[in-house]
Amino acid sequence: MPSIKEFRLRIRSLQNTRKITSAMKLVASSKLKRAQGARLKSATWIRRVDGLCGRLLSAPGVSHPLAAVRPERRVRVVVLSSDRGLCGNFNHRVLREAQAVCEAMEKAVREMGTPEGFRGYGPEQGYPFLREAIAAEFALRGAKISPDEVFVSDGSKCDTGNFQELFGADAKIAVTDPVYPVYVDTNVMAGRTGKCSNGSYEGLVYLPTTAENGFAPELPEEKVDVV
Repeated sequence: MPSIKEFRLRIRSLQNTRKITSAMKLVASSKLKRAQGARLKSATWIRRVDGLCGRLLSAPGVSHPLAAVRPERRVRVVVLSSDRGLCGNFNHRVLREAQAVCEAMEKAVREMGTPEGFRGYGPEQGYPFLREAIAAEFALRGAKISPDEVFVSDGSKCDTGNFQELFGADAKIAVTDPVYPVYVDTNVMAGRTGKCSNGSYEGLVYLPTTAENGFAPELPEEKVDVV
């Protein structure tokens, strides 16, 4: 059995390791904030370059080999892991999870290609097998929930329409133009749009999204409640 002295040395070693880990965490947080700041500063430049490339490639008579549409023969997955010390276990888990995801996606795609395995939009609350798997995953993390407490949405567009029901019928809505139809249709059904004239609803505020403004619409000049 280890002596008291050995126990104390072990405790002191663990305390020193904790101090080093805490210092590394502070350094990592600082680097992450700098990286996030640099990304936000470059967002406007990236949007403008993307819009410029789109306008050039859409011009008549302009073509480039990198913009050519080619049939997909192989699909590669790029996995980003850490290149710092003390992250061996983290990198191992990242690669293991990536491999599991790829295998599951391949299996699902092959299953969807058969008449028996094809699945379209699921039930309103989600497929039972998926809800059971999600509940089991949370149980492994110490959160005991039953499958009937899990809700799997059938798509963000449907969710957006449901979220709009949180607002009153007199709320002023602004939408980009063009826009996915469900954003307008759900407001029509809620009675917020007024009459339709020449393809536009008098109760909506339209935000033009065109090549001329780089597909980045300006904020509405008048007061609106929801964009």
